[in-house]
Amino acid sequence: MNPSRSMTGLLTRRWLSCASNSRRLGADSPRKLWRSTITGYQLHPTPTGYHHPCKQPMDNHMNTRYYSVDSSPSPFTVSDLDPQEFHQISDQTLDELTEALERLVESDHPEVTGWDVDYSSGVMNFSMGHHGTYVINKQPPNKQIWLSSPFSGPKRFDYDKSRKSWFYSREGNELMALLSSEIDSILGNQFFSQLLHSSSNLPQQ
Repeated sequence: MNPSRSMTGLLTRRWLSCASNSRRLGADSPRKLWRSTITGYQLHPTPTGYHHPCKQPMDNHMNTRYYSVDSSPSPFTVSDLDPQEFHQISDQTLDELTEALERLVESDHPEVTGWDVDYSSGVMNFSMGHHGTYVINKQPPNKQIWLSSPFSGPKRFDYDKSRKSWFYSREGNELMALLSSEIDSILGNQFFSQLLHSSSNLPQQ
């Protein structure tokens, strides 16, 4: 095999292998293969300003994405409830919430026609007519209250003893505050919020 031809093939393959992130030939600047009638194939520095066809300058103003990460600590802490504590606190919460919702459906607000609430065996169903139905229930194995909302979907709430509040850890929402916000988006004028907090026994949110 002709050594000169073998070397030429090797250098040519290196020059063309753009996708393999091969090293440049030479120290700092790219080099190009030239053929001389006297010396055969030689390597010469590429002229200043030349851009490798596979390494075109990137437009910094295109395809730019910015991300931010909120590392703020959650203000809530999941309390370690024993089974008796969990049932006592969750039962009280759901009993008082049911009472507030019953007062709502019995009110003279024009929007609540056909609304209904039912609570039995740790499961509450609150129907809002064509707006949809809430399902709220206890989950003793997880020591949580689970919510299925027609507006925001499913959520799981843990209890924070220090704040006396059920909260959703992923979003930082409190159960009572979330329900008030969603229901009042239909009723307006914080109607349910005022009704909910009219009882001194309800957890303060």
